[in-house]
Amino acid sequence: VYTMGRDVGGGKDVVYCFSDSPAATNPAAPLWAYSYTAIQQLGGSANQGLYVGTKSAPTIDGNEIYTFSHGGRLTCWDKVTGTNIWYKDLAMTPWYGYASSPLIEGNLVIVNAGGQGVAIDKTHPGAHNVVWGTPDNNNYGHASAFAFTRNAQRTVVVFGRSTVWGLDPPTGTILWNYNYADNYSIADPIIYNDRIWISRGYGAGSKVIELTSSQTMLTNTVWSGVQMCNKENCSVLYSGYVYGVSESGTGLRCVDFNTGAIAWTQTGFGSESAVMIAGDELVVMTGQDSG
Repeated sequence: VYTMGRDVGGGKDVVYCFSDSPAATNPAAPLWAYSYTAIQQLGGSANQGLYVGTKSAPTIDGNEIYTFSHGGRLTCWDKVTGTNIWYKDLAMTPWYGYASSPLIEGNLVIVNAGGQGVAIDKTHPGAHNVVWGTPDNNNYGHASAFAFTRNAQRTVVVFGRSTVWGLDPPTGTILWNYNYADNYSIADPIIYNDRIWISRGYGAGSKVIELTSSQTMLTNTVWSGVQMCNKENCSVLYSGYVYGVSESGTGLRCVDFNTGAIAWTQTGFGSESAVMIAGDELVVMTGQDSG
């Protein structure tokens, strides 16, 4: 099991590897841990120290894992030994810090780090060059990129600050885009058939948008509303329904993906709660703002 943390006193980010074996003698002790000095405080004077620490999860790719720190360091590790294979600093200090997990697409590592995202060649000896995209302090989102194939076209989706981008993976060429409200996007989009769910907080709410048959643009808004305003955590999809928590204080909700109809609401869950699907079960970890 791989995760990231923060040594606040030491001013370092930490990557951990734990055993998932029930026979482990001390499961709380990491098999290995590696730390490196990293920026801690982000934002203006009113926000100093409020957004400390890593915000993304490691990505596993074969015998390697990839991490992306909130200060913009992309790192490749040996997943068995914890050896640092390479790293690249994108040299940015964004307001709230980067939060996307790396996406592996062929030889590329893609992160949401400004504009339409940034792709790094993970195999290029020494340099690990930026293949496409430009790191940007301002015009970035927090959601992780994801990829899908439709009509033989492989597409990477990046949810930027105010736009959802559909990109050709090798080149970064824009296949389509959909403009949304200009504010920070945090929750990951969800794709289901030919439709994409996007949701954000600050009163913006959710939308389901539909790909055209040519996939050259997104033209049809299927529905839009404030049934779910995912400010900090992602919703999950199961059997055509979306489960998540909203910033509006409405609690845990189940919403029909295709119509936006609210199937049910359970109070007592704040917007900081996290949800996941395990088999046929919905698992919810409550946040500090839960009742």
